[in-house]
Amino acid sequence: MADGAHASAESLGLVERVAALHRVQLFAGIPGRVLAAVAEVAIENRLSGGDVLMEEGAVEAHLFAVVKGSVRVHRGDRTLVELGPGATVGELAVLMPAPRAASVTALEPTLVLRVDKTVLDELLVDWPELAVLMPAPRAASVTALEPTLVLRVDKTVLDELLVDWPELAHGVITELVSRLRATTEFTDRGS
Repeated sequence: MADGAHASAESLGLVERVAALHRVQLFAGIPGRVLAAVAEVAIENRLSGGDVLMEEGAVEAHLFAVVKGSVRVHRGDRTLVELGPGATVGELAVLMPAPRAASVTALEPTLVLRVDKTVLDELLVDWPELAVLMPAPRAASVTALEPTLVLRVDKTVLDELLVDWPELAHGVITELVSRLRATTEFTDRGS
């Protein structure tokens, strides 16, 4: 796996890290001065094409933000989605560590920032109002399994978020639809 793989003298400076994290939907609404604390402890991983970033079934407590390059999310040989700069993978592991639902492999030279669960936990303790700025992936996940689609939602987390911030309902629905589209093969039933 890619824990600090391919460390380089070309490390990003703090301002570059903050800018890269701001381009990620999960962190887009967080003020730069607050995000700097996350950026400071984020771990850079540089991958070559073919390097495995996340292994299906592994239990880990961190997410990766793609800064440069692209990755393939897959189960075996079946590609679920390809993602590039501004995307995150593994974001649900920072809520509740569970076996990874898919593997993630770099398609080309790729730079990611790893953010550990403890970092986000501390951020939310210090800035609880930021929970509303973090979109739906923190409350739900979609896992495509052959031949059915399984939707897993931590009901307690979702209920608490929606009671405290009803405006999140739109974001939750939008994110779920987006993930369904990204991980589901649609067929025309009229054929």
